[in-house]
Amino acid sequence: MKKHLLMIMTALSLALCLGGCAGQSAGAPAVQLGFIAPLSGDEAAVAAQNAFQLAIDEANDSGEFPYTIEAVYADDAADAATAYREAQLLLLQPQLAAVVSFSGEDAALATLPLFNEAATPLLLGAVSGARYEYAVQGLPLVMQLQPPLGTENAPLAELAIDQLGYTEWFVISDISEQGEANLQRFSDELAARELAALGVEQVQTDIMDLRHIAEEIEESNAAAVYCGCNAAVAAQLANELAAVGVADIFFCGPSSLYYDSFTKAAASEQALSVTAENYPENAGWLQDFYKSYAAAGYTEPAGWQAAAAYDAAQVLIEALRSAGELPDASAMAAAVAAVQGAGLQGTISFDAAGYTQALSWSAYQVTDGAWQPYQAAK
Repeated sequence: MKKHLLMIMTALSLALCLGGCAGQSAGAPAVQLGFIAPLSGDEAAVAAQNAFQLAIDEANDSGEFPYTIEAVYADDAADAATAYREAQLLLLQPQLAAVVSFSGEDAALATLPLFNEAATPLLLGAVSGARYEYAVQGLPLVMQLQPPLGTENAPLAELAIDQLGYTEWFVISDISEQGEANLQRFSDELAARELAALGVEQVQTDIMDLRHIAEEIEESNAAAVYCGCNAAVAAQLANELAAVGVADIFFCGPSSLYYDSFTKAAASEQALSVTAENYPENAGWLQDFYKSYAAAGYTEPAGWQAAAAYDAAQVLIEALRSAGELPDASAMAAAVAAVQGAGLQGTISFDAAGYTQALSWSAYQVTDGAWQPYQAAK
């Protein structure tokens, strides 16, 4: 057992050196920032690891800090039990100040109790979902770069209700996690404006017989339909509405509609979808980051997770600036929660529940059988 533990610790020490030891003198003061994710196998987040390292290299090269920032990498292998063991090893690192996780949902959930018990700030970069949102309640040291489920319903309501003036709604959603969140969030938006839906339906995620709901919508005299279902169900509903003669109703939904499969419905024309995105692919600043990433010599393709990992590192680096001369986890806890730092898309900060407040949203409309921008992202 001791031999196995020694081998594991040796591997982790090598990962630490690869992440921050180059160019250091022996005994130089250091602060460690952990990064746990699947780093091997089919789900390896190699580009995210590269981007995290890029941000740390830039911080060290700046000469701003009176210590070296070291990255400590832990491979959870996309497995909850492995993630738990790797988190234990991370927490043995003597100068560990905070950790970024790009683990999947099960692996992330497995590690939450460990980081919470150790009072180590944890920044989650890639997970969302009802199980996760429930698990992080009451964990003040957990910050999240991804928005909670259903977030885009607020800007959707602002556009469809406040700007376009639709007040008579029929609401339909499915029974998935996303569908439940969509229904709750849009219903909350209606209630906040003292509006009530003329009808509400929840359906199975794979239902294709929606004629009765289309007839119910026709009888309700609703001027607008909110559809929080998946794209396939939404497409079938749009076709059924056309089949019963409801051709001029306003049809909209959140990002669950924003798929090409929805636009294939003959009756999808002019439907509206609003997506809330941290890293919209069409953003110029994201494309600039991809160029900088490539210029640093990384060959793995950078996607939104790489950009999120870079921002996660920037959040921790910004927190280091206000956490003292040689900060530990205790000093970093308050600093991370209060951070107001420059990310790729602008200032990153967190609300009282720990969710990022740096969020873009975009509206799209089906025009000539394809999704087209409705208006500039906000």
